[in-house]
Amino acid sequence: MGLIQQEGLPSVNELEIGDAVFDPATPIWHSQFQDVQWVYLLSDDVRFNGRKSSMIDWKGFKQSSRHHKEKYDYCLTEQMVSELKIASAIYAFYPKLFKHSKTSKTTVDGKTVKGRVRELAKIGSYITREEQKDGFSINSFADISFETFKRHAPHIGGRPDHLRRAMRILTSEIVQRNLPRRLALQSSDIDSKSINWSEQSVHEGIGTLSDAQFIFLLNHCKRAISEFKVAINCEIHDRTIANTARKEIVKKFTNVRLPLEYYVWGGGRDEENLQQKYKKEYGYTPGEVRNLYNEAHKASMLIILLLTGMRFSEAQLIRRGALAYADGIRYIVSKVVKRRHEGAPAVDRWIAIPLVEDAHDILNYACEQSGNEYLFSSPTEVVREGGQGYSNLNTTFIRWIKKIDHQGLFNGYKFSVHQCRETLTHQLAKHEVGLPFISKQLKHFHSRFKRMPNEVTAGYGGYKRDLQLSIESRMAIAREEVLTDLFGADKKFAGGGGAQHKYRIDAWFKGAGLFGEQRAKYISRLANSNISLMPTSIGVCTHNFVEKDNGQETPPCYGDFSCDPDCPNHVISEGCSSALKDRQMHAEEKAGESPEQAIIWVGLAEQLGKHVKKFEGGMRDD
Repeated sequence: MGLIQQEGLPSVNELEIGDAVFDPATPIWHSQFQDVQWVYLLSDDVRFNGRKSSMIDWKGFKQSSRHHKEKYDYCLTEQMVSELKIASAIYAFYPKLFKHSKTSKTTVDGKTVKGRVRELAKIGSYITREEQKDGFSINSFADISFETFKRHAPHIGGRPDHLRRAMRILTSEIVQRNLPRRLALQSSDIDSKSINWSEQSVHEGIGTLSDAQFIFLLNHCKRAISEFKVAINCEIHDRTIANTARKEIVKKFTNVRLPLEYYVWGGGRDEENLQQKYKKEYGYTPGEVRNLYNEAHKASMLIILLLTGMRFSEAQLIRRGALAYADGIRYIVSKVVKRRHEGAPAVDRWIAIPLVEDAHDILNYACEQSGNEYLFSSPTEVVREGGQGYSNLNTTFIRWIKKIDHQGLFNGYKFSVHQCRETLTHQLAKHEVGLPFISKQLKHFHSRFKRMPNEVTAGYGGYKRDLQLSIESRMAIAREEVLTDLFGADKKFAGGGGAQHKYRIDAWFKGAGLFGEQRAKYISRLANSNISLMPTSIGVCTHNFVEKDNGQETPPCYGDFSCDPDCPNHVISEGCSSALKDRQMHAEEKAGESPEQAIIWVGLAEQLGKHVKKFEGGMRDD
């Protein structure tokens, strides 16, 4: 099999014939086999997120009472822990020895191994405890019969696929040969159809931000970035955000670079009466200018997560000066952590639209001043060894969003950085099935993404392919969402054809006897058909070109941005309302740029405004 023996571990031959012996001093990552804690990440690793999450704590699986933060009550015996140690060591360092293994890796990382161990400890602890209630003693995994396992499997809890995956490791032949006692269970038993695995914890995947939440965060971040870059006289790459800065903020904070740097990094915090001095000399306090900077710093991190498609594990590893230019596109370069095959490049590049460049500028400035090496770091000082960045941002963003969300859009909602990437792919999927983008920034991203070579320059990974797969996986949900927006009950419509469209679809569903849940189910089935939509820049065109003179009739309009909002074929749904408002604001801005053409743009803004009024409580985009 071409496997290389790991130093200090049993040989492949010893494992295959079942003669493997794990010496107490056998090295396991940064620990030894005998240790009660197997450490797989040291504190100087950028992925380090505290001691507890960087090791496998074997003692914790033997305790009969759990900490209040522990989700499961573990109670494994000493023998069971010893068996899990053997299985874990083989899985970690010889994954290719497992039958039907699809991995191309020669080793498995500690975090993945820990995940499998936790599932096995949960299974073993549950069965041990339940059998004790009936007077039976479980001392080893070998004491668990197939009938016993089958009886308890539906009640263990958790995701069935995770439980099965873990059990396949313990029951695999390569592990069985090297355990003190063979198990009564076989690998084939785990997939037996006679086991009624509970589906009570079906995993629905990572959720996405709603359109309103996405627009709110995007607008707030654009404003914070624009206001800070104006305040420090830094070039703005995304010209569309320049006018988002509030006039009173721009007027109050001018040339703040030196006052900010003196206060935060120049020893100003130790100076007496600095607040009075700043207020008198600059018109603002040190705390106010620092808050301006902190807002822009958080906004910049969130923009990179929202508009690049990076996972947080990849964003963590962005070093200062990470912008690169290739194939006519600007990129951010970082390392790939997840789903990278051995031998594949350890770096990849992510599209950087102008707003992302602005965000990069601010984070890069922070690193230059603070001494941190990674962009996603403290804005003021080095807090981790080696200038490493944040190990977790969920709490930071949750507190920040709670502070800025005056509309209550996130009430009862738990934000996670993982939702940023999923939100981007969901919005791209909605566009693919016919719903206009809700922001200029997504249009910029889509344009660059389509231009990006499928096979990128040698030395980079598979970012485009990976993101395309994520988009495709959300197409079904996106299609149903778009069709519900067009055909759902109690929906509002604008556009010249909006009223007729609503009358027509309501009459059809009424005639078909489809109401409420039946109507929703029909739309869901329709989403799985090959129905196609003809999107405009602000809605959907319902003109049937095939029926009109066999498709030979001249189209009544030019399409896209030239579509007449009053056209009787033009339907603007609620999901397109943000794009409609975007067009209106664009027209208003153009009216102020050119006096010669003002009358044209004012007329268009008024025309669009009539349709905007048909939607109440909508969000303004850009």
